[in-house]
Amino acid sequence: MNLHVNPERRLQLLEPWDGDDPPPQGRIGRWRGRPALLLPVTEDAWRACTERGIPARHPMELEYDWPGDPPAFAAQKTMAAHLVSYPRSFNLSEMGTGKTRATLYAIDWLINHAKVAKRALVVAPLSTLRFVWQDEVHRNFRDRLQCVVLHGSRRERLAMLTEKPWNLAVINHHGLKVMLVELMAAGFDIMAIDEIAVFRNGRTGLAQAAMMLANGPGNARLRKRMKMENYRIPYVWGMTGTPTPQAPTDVWAQKRIVVPGDPTRFTQLRAQTMTNTDGYHWEPRKDAHRIVRRYLMPAVRFRREEMFDLPPVTVTERDVPLTPAQKKAIKALRRDAVAQIGSAKVTAVHAAAVLIKALQIHGGAVINDFNHITDVPAGPRYDTLLDIAAEVGSPMIVFVPFRALIPKVEAALAGLGEVGVVHGGVAGNARLDVFRRFQDTGELRFLVAHPKAMAHGVTLTRANTVVWFLPIYSAETYEQANARIARVSQKQKRLVVHMVSGSLEARLYHTISRRLQFQEQVLDLFDQFIKGKAL
Repeated sequence: MNLHVNPERRLQLLEPWDGDDPPPQGRIGRWRGRPALLLPVTEDAWRACTERGIPARHPMELEYDWPGDPPAFAAQKTMAAHLVSYPRSFNLSEMGTGKTRATLYAIDWLINHAKVAKRALVVAPLSTLRFVWQDEVHRNFRDRLQCVVLHGSRRERLAMLTEKPWNLAVINHHGLKVMLVELMAAGFDIMAIDEIAVFRNGRTGLAQAAMMLANGPGNARLRKRMKMENYRIPYVWGMTGTPTPQAPTDVWAQKRIVVPGDPTRFTQLRAQTMTNTDGYHWEPRKDAHRIVRRYLMPAVRFRREEMFDLPPVTVTERDVPLTPAQKKAIKALRRDAVAQIGSAKVTAVHAAAVLIKALQIHGGAVINDFNHITDVPAGPRYDTLLDIAAEVGSPMIVFVPFRALIPKVEAALAGLGEVGVVHGGVAGNARLDVFRRFQDTGELRFLVAHPKAMAHGVTLTRANTVVWFLPIYSAETYEQANARIARVSQKQKRLVVHMVSGSLEARLYHTISRRLQFQEQVLDLFDQFIKGKAL
């Protein structure tokens, strides 16, 4: 089907047209002797055509002066058009597809072109506030958007809200609870939530704060008392490439934030998407993905392979022998676990706690309930890490899922080059400095990080090798962390290295890489560990 556009008359014509009924606002005519569909270039016409799979032009394509660098992908234009045309919607595109800039295009259009909005709020992971969102604004939207990053003490955040001229505020997820009342009073017209799956547990204060900020108090009496009967942010967008990292029911709270409505209760969604197997465990139904897809509409989604070709990735394992001291500690852990649990039913929580201790032993440091650290000789693991670093010979990222082990890994690598460290205790500006010294200036050869501290948004393509010092329990975090080197600017072949001691770690990597049901896998792996079949 050919598409012809007359920008001056804001008309578009599609030919040949062989459909029965034209979309709303359209009419069937003739073009060079053939049936053609004539449409105005409007958001309504674009929506109607998009929902029917008919190619059409959005007003942004004709009227918008795309700021800064040209859009890296045509899909970014489609994402932006979707967001401005569906005020309450999702962008479920995969990581690395340009969601950040597409969202800023949409915000800029609504504030500076359409002039239907005045202020926007971006809610994002802490590690992305400056290095991703503020940097993107400064690079391409400097003359359009005035950005403030609401991070620091409560007094500093309030000063930014009240004293600086701005039309775009960026805050981390947990900042919503800290400043909920002030944010509700700020008068936002747009709320964009990056990695909205963080809010998947609707019982948490974090998710409830997001629901209230987006839609106002849920209780009618409370709305009246707060004089917020008509409160509602007009544009709310949820962004994530992994909306159901743990279960189909993860979408319930996300939907309540963005598109409130049926199902009104969590138990309703669970009954529709999951089956209770034995009174304790819930398993997804075969058709759960179809139900989830319906609840996350309207939505737009692009995959990385649709947009650009990434260099191939190789995943390999390095076998790491355990020291006699580690084997002795694991034997004692197994004995104590059996003694403590006795005849009680083993839950996934109990099992995970024991397996985490086993992994700490593998890494060389055990942390007790009082944060006291006991070192366990683990020379072969550190020797293997140094061997990998020597073989790679280029910038490298090492993920360490236990903070107590990070200084030990940092010290081991220090003799081979400059090392930067990122974890939950590294403040925003210091973290940003580490990222820039690694990615932009090339001062650092190694970046040692807790995977949860840099699992979203950050581009670190100066490295093409990721080493997992130990496995992590979250498939979502694993994928997001590996994606730091899987961005459009990556030109080198990628390598992901799993350091593995025995079947315990091997099976954990197998579980997260195949996104298997974690609770069942933990219980099964615990059983194998107790029986001595997994070290």
